[in-house]
This record gives sequence, C-alpha cells and structure tokens, in this order.
Amino acid sequence: MNSTVFVKNAINQLVALLPTIKCRYEYKDYSDTHMIEVLPLSVYNSAAFEEAAEPLLMEFIGQFPGESLCFISEESLSSIETSIHGATGSEYHSTEREDILYQVAKPSSIAKKRVEVRVNLDFYKGLAEKITPSGSVSYGNSDYAMAA
Repeated sequence: MNSTVFVKNAINQLVALLPTIKCRYEYKDYSDTHMIEVLPLSVYNSAAFEEAAEPLLMEFIGQFPGESLCFISEESLSSIETSIHGATGSEYHSTEREDILYQVAKPSSIAKKRVEVRVNLDFYKGLAEKITPSGSVSYGNSDYAMAA
C-alpha cells in the first residue's frame, strides 16, 4: 500500500470513529506532506480526536518515515487548496452560513506578510556561563531549556 492509499483509508477510519467530522485531504509533493483538514474545530481540539488520530499518525510514521502527515483545521495557517479525497461523517452538520464564513475567512485568504516575533531577553542572561570552553553545554542544575 502506498502512502496516499494509507491516508485515504485513515480518513475513512477517522470519520467512522468520529461521525461528527468532515475531512479533506491534499498531498503536497514538493514536501512529501499529506495534509488532512478536520472540521469542526471543536472536534479537532478534542481529546477524542487526539485518541483517534494518534495511532494512525504513529502507524504512518512507521510505514512512511520519509513523508509527513499533518492534521489541520479551520484556524491553521495552512489550508487545503486542491482536495484529492474527502469524507463526511453521518452526524456532521454545517449550516450554509458557516460554509460561507469558512470560505471567506479561511487561512489561505488571509495575508501572510506580517510576522511578529517576541524574544525574552532574560532567557539569554547567564547562558554564556552554562557553555564550557569546549563549546559543549553543561547540563548541571541549569535553569534553561532549549527545544527545536
């Protein structure tokens, strides 16, 4: 089974487990990214969705380590431009007004030219003391943590 078939099956499984959702799928070949949009946002942010999606995500990572699987929703900065597969749960309800508002306000319609970055300069105070002359970090009782 290739990754596209896997993702289409995963969407069908999600919709069967969570009948109040609607999913759309797009594959971005330039980044080997499979994007699944999940609506509504309330379900996307729920523990039930996390419990249903996590095993599928872990299986995807195991089978296709060179590719990415990304779940998004209506407030995500990324959006589905050309859906190649979709599924709607039997209990998904959307009003025409919600559909119109989503089309008008979806993230792809928002200008993405301004990015605000805030830096906490207190983080860097004393950081030099934590680095040894060899350039390695001293892990002792550090008050600092770095993540990528």
